[in-house]
Amino acid sequence: MVELYYEPDYWMVGHKNAFDQKYLNTEIRTFEQTSSGKVFKASNHENRRRAPDIVIELTPPSGESILLVLDAKYSKMETAYKERLPECAMKYVHGIHGVNGTSPVKAMILISPTQATKASLADMHVSPYGLFDDKTVTPVLGVQGVQLNDQHIENNDFTLRHTLENLLDLMV
Repeated sequence: MVELYYEPDYWMVGHKNAFDQKYLNTEIRTFEQTSSGKVFKASNHENRRRAPDIVIELTPPSGESILLVLDAKYSKMETAYKERLPECAMKYVHGIHGVNGTSPVKAMILISPTQATKASLADMHVSPYGLFDDKTVTPVLGVQGVQLNDQHIENNDFTLRHTLENLLDLMV
């Protein structure tokens, strides 16, 4: 079964909305500057949650469900890759867990606008371990360029459609 979610909420462990949920936000600390210096501070605020833009949940007939997370970043691909990818990997890949403690997130792709006439995926893993290779590692991490204007984009194997097809093929 394949389910598509738009901005799903993954509530903090202990939150009233987390009761009886399949997936939880398990990230409990943030690093903050305080008057006495930099410290870790518990982040158990009652409204603490994670809400990626799009989540695809794949549930095989037998076995545990997996999640493919897509999150839009309105910055250049290079900025999304260098600055947003590490922060989002912590939030979504390492911060969302099933109630049994396992990580269901097998892919996290940031979506970034591009002016290029050729679509591209900035894959975190080098060949032959990238998404379009024969030894793809999981979790798959990367930034997908998407053209937001009306210019024609060349048909190639690095469009969002191809990325999603490869992710689904890999996970099924």
